Amino acid sequence: MSLTAAALLQYNLPSHLSCTKLMKILKLNWTETRLGVAVSTEQRWRHFAFLSATRSYSLGSYYPDYQTDPQGGQPGTDYDFLSDLDRVAPPEKGPYKPEVYDFHVMSRIQLRYATTVVSSKVVNPANFSQQYNFSVVIPEESFISGFEMTIDDQPYKAYVLEKRNARKRFKQAVSEGRAAAYITQTNSSRSSQRFSVSLNLEPLSKVNFILSYEELLTRKLYGYKYVININPRQIVPNLLVEVRIDESCDIIYVKVPAFRHTDEIQDDNFNSATENNYLAEVEHPKPRMARVRWSASPQQQKDLNKEGVKGQLVILYDVDRTSHQDQISEQYFVHFFAPADLIPMHKHVTFVLDTSSSMFGEKLQQVKEAMNFILDNLGKADFFSLVFFSSKIKIWSPSESTTPKSKYSDYYRRSKEDKKLTTAVVVPASSPNIAKAKAYLHNFEAGGSATNINGALKKAFKVAQLGKKASKTLESYRSPSQVEKHVPPESMIIFLTDGQPTVGKTNSFNIVNGVCKKLNKWKKVSLFSLGFGSDVDMELLKMLSLKNSGFARRIYEASDAALQLRDFYREISSPLLANVTFRYVKDLVEQDTVTRNHFPQLYQGSELVVAGKVVVPGSEKLSGTVTYRAVDGPAELGVPEPETIQPWLGFSPGFMERMWAYLTIQQLLQDATMDTKHAAIKKQRAVRLALKHSFVTTETSMIIEKPNGETLVDIEPTDLEESLLYKKIWKHLGSNPVPKDL
Repeated sequence: MSLTAAALLQYNLPSHLSCTKLMKILKLNWTETRLGVAVSTEQRWRHFAFLSATRSYSLGSYYPDYQTDPQGGQPGTDYDFLSDLDRVAPPEKGPYKPEVYDFHVMSRIQLRYATTVVSSKVVNPANFSQQYNFSVVIPEESFISGFEMTIDDQPYKAYVLEKRNARKRFKQAVSEGRAAAYITQTNSSRSSQRFSVSLNLEPLSKVNFILSYEELLTRKLYGYKYVININPRQIVPNLLVEVRIDESCDIIYVKVPAFRHTDEIQDDNFNSATENNYLAEVEHPKPRMARVRWSASPQQQKDLNKEGVKGQLVILYDVDRTSHQDQISEQYFVHFFAPADLIPMHKHVTFVLDTSSSMFGEKLQQVKEAMNFILDNLGKADFFSLVFFSSKIKIWSPSESTTPKSKYSDYYRRSKEDKKLTTAVVVPASSPNIAKAKAYLHNFEAGGSATNINGALKKAFKVAQLGKKASKTLESYRSPSQVEKHVPPESMIIFLTDGQPTVGKTNSFNIVNGVCKKLNKWKKVSLFSLGFGSDVDMELLKMLSLKNSGFARRIYEASDAALQLRDFYREISSPLLANVTFRYVKDLVEQDTVTRNHFPQLYQGSELVVAGKVVVPGSEKLSGTVTYRAVDGPAELGVPEPETIQPWLGFSPGFMERMWAYLTIQQLLQDATMDTKHAAIKKQRAVRLALKHSFVTTETSMIIEKPNGETLVDIEPTDLEESLLYKKIWKHLGSNPVPKDL
């Protein structure tokens, strides 16, 4: 007897359904002779029913003597027949895990605004219920905008509620015995968050998960980067990603680098050649449209990772910046601002580096490596200062020895120069000074048991103010027009720490309040904060930076930490404009709808985005001004007339309103963290917009539940075959108790 026939006889399957019906269900047309084995109708029933309910796409993987239909037929990947197999009882429990048989990502990017839909079809091939966790990693700045599960052809759609109301609804559903899932977003690894839903799958059931999320792509380092995380956690018969890009101006390039197996920093130089992704197909049918199609066969997936694809698909692109940067559609407008051919402003950068004992070893080595790169890339007209701190603070000057004191206590003993700061600590970025600073850093060692964050910031802001004075006396480093107009350098502080305040002022509110009201009252200095590792107080750093014209970023402890620091600096290394303000004519634009219209700086390779709503529906008029300070002083531009997006161009209806809502919600929630007095009002407005557009935010959640009247059955039946024949046991949304934190 062949292996196939022997395997068939062990299954105790009912035979009251005809083989003809089974063949019709399975869409198979070959005869028993083509299988190379003679078996009874009942045996064929059992063979096809069970095998197709488990892995219809690969019968050969179970039975070596089965190949394919000699006439070209082969089982497909369609599991839709499972609803007709409720009476089938496969073998006893075995290693038949839930299987993803279709994983599809479909994305549409319109004017940098990306809508991504992830669809995952899963089947439980076993004769017992199994838990399956649907999990997707999405970008940190994205909002989930939809989630739906279709279980055995029955759709269940989630809806968004204010977070407190969602919790109440969830508790109520569980107390009434109805299945429900309470969905929120949680932080994941780097610059990402994880969406996860756990589902109890019935025997021989199938489910389709559909998740959608939205984000506005930010221009950094001369281009846009769109990242899709792919991790079905197994080999998938049908794995496909489709991305369409539509812009209002010409797309000058689209690149798809090699598939990434890690989220560590890669060299994404938008202007240099990158290794192409051999699984990607890029089409450019029109100047303003591009398509990317990425797919991998089961074998190609194994070549990437024997356990299934796990990593990131990255798409890089940029647009022609010389035209059509202002758009209007259905009463909403967006203004993308990044003038070409601007000369970078000179700057004074104060580096404030945590050198406490926790920085000892690899952390400090990575900081030194990054600082070497940064110092080498300072402009000839730039200035820099170095501030080191732990329990005490040390400010470096070129006149010092390149070898720090051997004893840590001596090294930090305050000198007269430290007590009374002079312009000597504001160092021109000349080659000799850069060499001295690098030598000093090379010999430097970490030490000290405390972290005086407040003291370090006080010194740093005093040094930054000295930079304004020093630049006036060092005319040889500045252009004639800068000397004539007395244009000071752009002053910024880059503050790096891996801990929390432990000496001096330690209360976060007092530290932030002191900086904002005393040290940087007029916001003339930008503060960028870098939190190194997992023990740092990121909330403090975010508050400090947001209130002082900068931003905070976490530096992850990994082999690429130096690259993280390097890329951060590259983003802010070349300020082009300062104090940029957009003003629109009141009669034409609803002023309270305009998103953030004042920006401390515009950096080379980036862009500023402002959106709003015009007063008159259908109006194509938009007028206003943009004021700013450039390398040679203050200047002003007029806002150009926007281009109307016509229906025949193929853009989705309402996408610009959603872009405006996305920007508005993000900025309202950010403002609420800085303005405690009006935080409740700002949050409430953000909630209203989030509910209208179905966005999951920090103030809203998503809930999915069964309709009233259907009772959750969570009892394991004693007779499995009978239960499959007479009952549909709904256990799909779990029966776990309400979490204690809800």
